[in-house]
Amino acid sequence: MFEPLVALFLLLSSSVSVDQPTEYHWRMDTVASRLEFHAVEEGRAFEGFFATFSTDIVLNPTDLSTASIVAVVDLGSVDAGNADRNATLPDKEWFWTKKFPEAVFRTQEIRPDGEGGYIAIGALTLKGREVPIELPFSLSISGNHAVAEGQVTLNRMDFGVGTGGYKSDDWISHQVNVKLHIEADRN
Repeated sequence: MFEPLVALFLLLSSSVSVDQPTEYHWRMDTVASRLEFHAVEEGRAFEGFFATFSTDIVLNPTDLSTASIVAVVDLGSVDAGNADRNATLPDKEWFWTKKFPEAVFRTQEIRPDGEGGYIAIGALTLKGREVPIELPFSLSISGNHAVAEGQVTLNRMDFGVGTGGYKSDDWISHQVNVKLHIEADRN
């Protein structure tokens, strides 16, 4: 009785097609990748970055049907360019990192947008609020190495970031430009 079951299993497993589409999983190079932001404080531009973030990327540029990106940002790893901003950002009025330690961007779809360009359509969850985001990015692949560059402008008020005395854009601009540079190797 056992031998016919084994024979049936072998027959079924040998009929699985090896031509099934291969998913492209990419492992981010944490040293070469950057996540930066640019804003204006009291009329002066400043920039900052997040030192710690991770990604889970599945992307085959010739078949976007299985493409997905999940990025998780450690909000406590922020460096906004000076000690005062760095001390204030974890507070309840800003990121409230004790309650919301991470921001998460998750795609629902990735579409082509011109030669070498794409749009990641998804949502960013920050400080408990989920907001739809369309992130345009370029992608170049050489062998098993990929480089993506993207940029999106966010309104911090959509996420309740900068409340209380910081709510006005007279102090800190509502618009924050987020730039990413991701380098990754195919698994």
